[in-house]
Amino acid sequence: QKLAGVVGLSTWLPLHRKLDQVKKSDHIKEMAIFQAHGTEDPLVPFRWGEITSKVLASMCANYSFHNYPMAHTSCPEELADVKKFLETNLP
Repeated sequence: QKLAGVVGLSTWLPLHRKLDQVKKSDHIKEMAIFQAHGTEDPLVPFRWGEITSKVLASMCANYSFHNYPMAHTSCPEELADVKKFLETNLP
């Protein structure tokens, strides 16, 4: 089964060195990925999110990275963007 998309909030790729198999998949190139991160996140540093965004952007054509002025939480703007992503990408 192909995934319609992935939403990653305040996340990073701790196993990024093991992504060789994933990179070979044609599905990852087509999959929609939405990643969001708070610029003031004290738990998962924003820099980790930025590094993850570079890795994912190199693997996926339908990838977007969003940042919001917040800590490790959510905000109305982020939730509105997630809603748009889901409405656009879910069958």
